[in-house]
Amino acid sequence: MVRNGPEPVSAEVLAECDTAEGVSGEGVVGAVVYAIHGDDLDGRPVHVGDTYSAEAAQEVVQRLSFDTSHYSRCWEISSAHISEETGQYLANLADLATPEAFLFIVFRVPYSPAIGVKLISTPWTDKNLEQPEGITADQLRQEHQNKGMPDDLANILELAGQADVRILILDADAPALPGLPLAES
Repeated sequence: MVRNGPEPVSAEVLAECDTAEGVSGEGVVGAVVYAIHGDDLDGRPVHVGDTYSAEAAQEVVQRLSFDTSHYSRCWEISSAHISEETGQYLANLADLATPEAFLFIVFRVPYSPAIGVKLISTPWTDKNLEQPEGITADQLRQEHQNKGMPDDLANILELAGQADVRILILDADAPALPGLPLAES
């Protein structure tokens, strides 16, 4: 038992501390550890780590909860999520002027076979698109389809836009994104 303050401890509580033979109920605290727990993506509790001060524990929690308002708006995913034809479609857009109504710009990553996409006016939600662009998210998706965009690319860009991603890099060396289907070969 660890006491914090001058309040007396009841005889009943002291008796519980002395239940083991040869234990006097007195001792020395060697360390106080602050355990940090959270919920995994599927809601299961998970032990994140331990610290030796309340301040250090708070700092870890702050960093993990993005309280700093800084988070990554850049994704790098495997180009295995798009077909070879879609990869060629993106390469053509990188070499030409991307249509303005697409709300993204395609670019080549120097010294790499990777292709980058800079999304404009994210997040792609009705509320966010109506003011500056005068369209809804469904209308933007329809514009992509009307211009002949492959479905696999339209799906990825829609998800990235909804997630407020600004830069999307498609690279063969990047990991596949769990839950996002791979292109059929």
